[in-house]
Amino acid sequence: CRTPSRKRRAVRARTERVRQGREKRSGPTLFAVSLAVIAMRLLRDFEKILCAAIFLAMTGIGFVNVEVRYLTNRSFAATEEILVNGFLLLTLLGAAIAARRGEHLAVTILYDMLPRRGRIVLLWASGALGLLLLALSAWFCWQLLVYQLRSGTTSYALQLPAWYYTVGLPFAFILVAARF
Repeated sequence: CRTPSRKRRAVRARTERVRQGREKRSGPTLFAVSLAVIAMRLLRDFEKILCAAIFLAMTGIGFVNVEVRYLTNRSFAATEEILVNGFLLLTLLGAAIAARRGEHLAVTILYDMLPRRGRIVLLWASGALGLLLLALSAWFCWQLLVYQLRSGTTSYALQLPAWYYTVGLPFAFILVAARF
């Protein structure tokens, strides 16, 4: 259990005085502040929320497919298409979460062998190359999206425009780069 900071205690005390009518409100209302806090948390945890929503949808689709296959001996062919593209987006959003936490896998044998200055140079070089890779991936995914929009390519099972599945990819790579 964490003890509240001095600032938090002061805010709580002022909020209590306002509630009791001993002090007038000044500045933004409590409701506006609450909305701002919620918005900041949503932005901070955007990829986590999106991952949870995609994973929940994929779980539901997979469950329905298994039940239908079990009951009727037939399968929804389109579920594979949806699940594969969902896994792709889920992987990129998971990479953004890992990048934000600094939890990506790393091979440190060369890093461990270098002196301090060499480690700093290696960190900067690997960071720059990582950002370059993510920027190029975003750019190529954007080019793919533009091509799919212009050509009218459709998916194989549902015959939906293929860009429905790739529209999130360039933005996901940009998100990974921003969290990197």
